[in-house]
Amino acid sequence: MPPKPDLRKLGAVKLDGKAQKAVTEEVNLAPTKTAAQAATVAATVQAATVAAPEQVPEQVPEPAAPAAPAAKPAPKAVPAPLPKPQASVVTQVKGFEGDAEKAAIESITLEQTVKDWQEKKKKPLGEDKLQLTDPNGKKIARFGDELRKWTIVDAVGDGHCLLHAILDSTSPTYRKLARKDKESFVEYFRYEIFADKAQESEYYRGLTEENQEEIRERILQKKGIAKWLTIDEIAIIAELYNVNLFVLNYDNRQKPNRRVQYQIFPTELLDEEGEWQTNAHPWIILYNSVEGGVAHFEAVRINGKYLFSFEQLAPVLKKYVVREKFTSVCDYQAGEEVWLVGDNYADEPTHIIIQPVFDDETRICNYLKIVDKQNIFDDKKGEAITLDDDKYTNIDNKVIWDGDEEDTYYLAKPWETSDETAYFFGKKTLEEVSVKKIARKGLDGKPVPPEESDEEEEVRVFWCLEPIRNL
Repeated sequence: MPPKPDLRKLGAVKLDGKAQKAVTEEVNLAPTKTAAQAATVAATVQAATVAAPEQVPEQVPEPAAPAAPAAKPAPKAVPAPLPKPQASVVTQVKGFEGDAEKAAIESITLEQTVKDWQEKKKKPLGEDKLQLTDPNGKKIARFGDELRKWTIVDAVGDGHCLLHAILDSTSPTYRKLARKDKESFVEYFRYEIFADKAQESEYYRGLTEENQEEIRERILQKKGIAKWLTIDEIAIIAELYNVNLFVLNYDNRQKPNRRVQYQIFPTELLDEEGEWQTNAHPWIILYNSVEGGVAHFEAVRINGKYLFSFEQLAPVLKKYVVREKFTSVCDYQAGEEVWLVGDNYADEPTHIIIQPVFDDETRICNYLKIVDKQNIFDDKKGEAITLDDDKYTNIDNKVIWDGDEEDTYYLAKPWETSDETAYFFGKKTLEEVSVKKIARKGLDGKPVPPEESDEEEEVRVFWCLEPIRNL
């Protein structure tokens, strides 16, 4: 395993001779619809330019002195030749080699899983050749002209392209399999290994039961759009298989200045203060495009290499992956009592807002975490309930209750140190709903349904369509 780099020793990054600023922008991340969101930033990519050198001014000969014989005029000075542009720093990225590359492959463990399956099934191995889908570098150059030498290699497009692209990047044995064997292995891996193993991740366990069920059902789906994987599965794979992912996204459905986005997994590698952290895990690079209504994940290699250290990718990561500042916008407050739209609207609100959920890009709360008041308990302080730390008495702080050791509990109302009674709820009863499904209490005490909106809700998914086959 490569040693963790000392980030303080990383000097200023230079691109085309110009020093680049380090990532220091501050941001506060809040849980999103799936409790964790990838750090993203959209940017309009401009090609790097090289300034032309100054021209040497034309020399004009002085007139000859009268007493001296006429002299031939001095030849005009020839302008200095234009220097050839220097290659950008990031085009010089080199991946792991030799023993370091072997160690990186072993640490991810996917290679061994493929190898065991291949030997058991006695599948033949061919050459390690992947088809180039961007030989001229036009697609990859959207993310920065200095990335033009990076190579996009095609992944199998059978609806599992995310898994195919990750395996292209992490398993030499997988790259040597025939296409039909790649398809067979990915189906085996997804439905017999990943479906169960995903539930062991901390990311998965940190979600609500509703979100956990969505992930289980999606991984087990075998037909249609329901099986398209999302950023949830990317985050889970990053955690389970000790690999970091740098994802280059291009979506031509968006406005021009929002079509290019950069993401990293795990998201914690760029902390809330905008400082880079390192976990010593190898990095891989994926390209995800949405063009003409078709989306597809593919692997990216540099100089024939698929695996990189943080030190090797640091110049490009620090240049492009930054956190944007947004002012949080939300009309809902923790502790506010509400109804659910469509209920019979009892005299008093039926639910309590525990926490607004902010979108990581827009910082607007489109979802709310709420609890049914019927699922809120109360007990005496010091007798059956205690806080993890008495200094923290805000809503949603964790509490320890003797009534049930199998669940995790949180405060449903602020608990002042002078209060004898605390109100709390079990984590399993926490719900996450759209603000469009919430009715608030008006000045007259009656429910006020949300205003109708003609805008369609944004669906943030990453997927690949199955190819259309001729009948």
